[in-house]
Amino acid sequence: MESLRIALNLANTELVTGHGPDGSPTGPAPEIARRVAAAVDRTPVWVEYTLPSEIVAATQSDEWDICFIAADPARAEVMDFTGPWTRLEVCFAAATEAGLDAFDPATGRIACLDGGAYTLWLERHMPSAMLVRCASFAVSVTAAIEGRADVVIGVRQFFADLDLVVSDDTVTTVDQAIGVNLTVDDGLSSQVMSFIRAED
Repeated sequence: MESLRIALNLANTELVTGHGPDGSPTGPAPEIARRVAAAVDRTPVWVEYTLPSEIVAATQSDEWDICFIAADPARAEVMDFTGPWTRLEVCFAAATEAGLDAFDPATGRIACLDGGAYTLWLERHMPSAMLVRCASFAVSVTAAIEGRADVVIGVRQFFADLDLVVSDDTVTTVDQAIGVNLTVDDGLSSQVMSFIRAED
């Protein structure tokens, strides 16, 4: 049986929660990926990346066929997106309530994951803000705690167990979709799109 190379973003721990005893990934994204592979009659092969930007960069390297990533216009040049299979809330958090209250989104310093979907959104919608780009979500949290940024932005669920003051307001939402590498054949793209439409 032909393989289906599936790229997973390990930075999103809501969607890829870990690995099972056999080393295969666990979580909502791998579960859906297995169903996609079965629907297109292919064997899933996992290709794991630590950051979403690495998945985007690998589109031209023939490393993966489909990926689980946030749909964003900046990524549409290198991949086709299905409709969203889940939507995540994105919000700001700060080290203190006073810091959160004083934050001005138009001019403040925002710690963010470099290449993340919400960072791409900030670039388009808050161009005057100072983005403190970080190599990981954990580093962006540290930047806010240490005062190198006024707030940190991230998926709301990421802040659940952190000692931060989280805004009740939602900055934006991130549509998680399946991306089909534009370098693969059109037939696969059509099959994957049909599967997601049938699941709706």
